[in-house]
Amino acid sequence: MVADPPSGVKGPALSVFLLPPVSSTSSHGSRADGNVATVEDSPSGLNWSAASPSRRLVVARAESYVRAHPDAAVPISTLCRVAGVSERGLRNAFRSVHGMSPKQYLLIERLQGVRRELTDASRRPTTVTHVAATYGFFELGRFAASYRQAFGEAPSDTLRAATRRLRAG
Repeated sequence: MVADPPSGVKGPALSVFLLPPVSSTSSHGSRADGNVATVEDSPSGLNWSAASPSRRLVVARAESYVRAHPDAAVPISTLCRVAGVSERGLRNAFRSVHGMSPKQYLLIERLQGVRRELTDASRRPTTVTHVAATYGFFELGRFAASYRQAFGEAPSDTLRAATRRLRAG
């Protein structure tokens, strides 16, 4: 059984996950040819059935907490407390289930949240800076680079397209 990637990532433009460079002998199944992998060639979000039930439970608790606090920068120590495990246990559970660390997962969740807000044409007018800061991105250059790598466009382009759709519709 294949599970959906974190936060409903859909399509090739949205399926990019930021993974650390790994060697060809990685035990996590990640790509050995670089630091970017897609849902199709990465275990990220696709490994629920291969992970032990206890690790799935740890990850489910952490994910539930993250989703309940979408616009908060959740520290790893808080996730450890919520899941009832050490930092190492949390990291091992996330690697087993999603093929990525909890920090990478949190980054993906936050980027997805920003994208949802920028594309929601029914919201009041906003700026990329405001939305990025709401999700805990304060280094805007790094944020923009991560966003572009994940979605294939600049965050300002996403907002501009949503604004155009609102005016045209």
